Amino acid sequence: MRAWERRFLKGRINEWATRSLFRSLEMAYQASTMPFKNHSTIYDVGSSVSLWVSAFEILSHPQKGKASLSSVLKLLGGYDWNDKILKRKTYIVKYGGKSYKVSLAEKLYKELYDTRNDFLHGNPVTDKRLYPFKNKNLPLLIRFAPILYKIALLYFLDKFKSKRRSKKAKLEELTAKIFNERNLSDALLKAKQ
Repeated sequence: MRAWERRFLKGRINEWATRSLFRSLEMAYQASTMPFKNHSTIYDVGSSVSLWVSAFEILSHPQKGKASLSSVLKLLGGYDWNDKILKRKTYIVKYGGKSYKVSLAEKLYKELYDTRNDFLHGNPVTDKRLYPFKNKNLPLLIRFAPILYKIALLYFLDKFKSKRRSKKAKLEELTAKIFNERNLSDALLKAKQ
């Protein structure tokens, strides 16, 4: 609400943070539509994945420079989990010629990113590409996109918090974080089952 007020009530239309936020939300809205334009083919899912990746990249875009896989992983990696399993950096991803240890959320995003690249660059795509860890026994990868986006959004929105908050407001925020995180944890851990 604070970001909305800054942009639309206080007229800070050119402010980078609110521009990125609302532009990203518009892309996420488009991404969240049902992928059924071509009778729900594998390419419909690929289009949706592409829109989700764009929503992440817009949200993570630095004012100077370019959005990249690195900027999104930094955004997702910045979220401070209470859940020790989700905090752990137990997965390896490769980009830019290097290997990095990342959390489950970051690993799932990297899979979304790679899926988007395969679809948009004309690489061969099989239906296995649509599942986390290419495991068809897991839910479709696209189902994790809104969950990952919420994590990125929660971290991003921290910059709009008032620095001067009462103890009651801080307690309410902590309670909301714990409540949100439990649902997010349960949903993300489905990718490991």
